[in-house]
Amino acid sequence: MCMAYSGNCVISNFTQGRDSNRGGCAHSCRFEYSLKFENDEAKKKAYFMSSKDLNGLAVLEEFIKEGIDSIKVEGRMKSHLYAGTISKVYSEALRYYAEHGNFLSDQIYEWEQELKKVTHRAYAPSNLTEKADASTIFNERESDSTVDYVMIGNVIDTAEDEFILVDVRNAFTEGQTLELVPFRGAGVEFSASEILGLDNVAQTRTKPSTLVKLPWVAGASKNNILRAKRC
Repeated sequence: MCMAYSGNCVISNFTQGRDSNRGGCAHSCRFEYSLKFENDEAKKKAYFMSSKDLNGLAVLEEFIKEGIDSIKVEGRMKSHLYAGTISKVYSEALRYYAEHGNFLSDQIYEWEQELKKVTHRAYAPSNLTEKADASTIFNERESDSTVDYVMIGNVIDTAEDEFILVDVRNAFTEGQTLELVPFRGAGVEFSASEILGLDNVAQTRTKPSTLVKLPWVAGASKNNILRAKRC
């Protein structure tokens, strides 16, 4: 989450002339800075303004019991895979609680695992449970080699029992195992056993920013996301 109170950040504006509160944030707070303290000759480098990503799944029930009926999840300037996965997990959790009145389910573990499938900094409850302190600072360069999944594309149309039309974001190959992420429920793994272009010519490997036809996947809907494990 943003380190600035209510998004009132002017660092990006000051350093690069990009308004962080109008969608132009340069993520200046995520940079490494050289710090020089009084009576300290050596400069220290640190990502001292970079916060860990917020994870409120564990305290969601407390919020509900306090009468909170609407939550906002981070999505601006995030990837489609991140925004889609996070919103899916929280909406499923809220629907489950509305139906059962508790979170006494193995789905909690499944939701936690889903949150780990998107590129993220280390998760922390931060100010949701107690005042944020030094332990909530993400003091390292932004990269997450532990995340095994990448967005392959998104479904832009379907022909039931025939094919799904996919806007390719990252290349994949014939025979590769892909996963459809539906709006509700668990992901559906399937094989890209056949890849066809719009001209119905077979392909062995796709290219980003192209449209391809893949075998029909039961339950597929327009705007569903496709992901796959990193090769």
